Amino acid sequence: MATTQLTPTTHTVAYQEAGSFEAWVEALDQLAGFDVAYQFAVGDLLNHGEQQWGPKALEEAHLRFDAGTLRKWRRVAEVFPPGVRNLDLSWSHHREAARQEDPVAALRHAADYGISARQMAEIGEADTT
Repeated sequence: MATTQLTPTTHTVAYQEAGSFEAWVEALDQLAGFDVAYQFAVGDLLNHGEQQWGPKALEEAHLRFDAGTLRKWRRVAEVFPPGVRNLDLSWSHHREAARQEDPVAALRHAADYGISARQMAEIGEADTT
């Protein structure tokens, strides 16, 4: 089966159409996954850059992204390295789980019981009051 080839560019994702509706739907699914992958990709790249080049990597990243956003993305990517992430849950689930005492258990619990990221945030707020 032919697939649609997606290529991220500066302001869009260029695509080479494969010609079938099924291939188009596959591309749509891939784009939906970018929402989760983007934050992790930047966080992973920042963590790697900091390990490889130290503070100058973070200084360079701060020229392109908000500092608070970078902190969140880096922290979540650090707490949930690629092999630990749950591909069935959103980045927001991972962000909320990263705030818990046992992040991996919190993420597993959300997956097992169908808990939304919003519900996780509310539970986390209740735990701190």
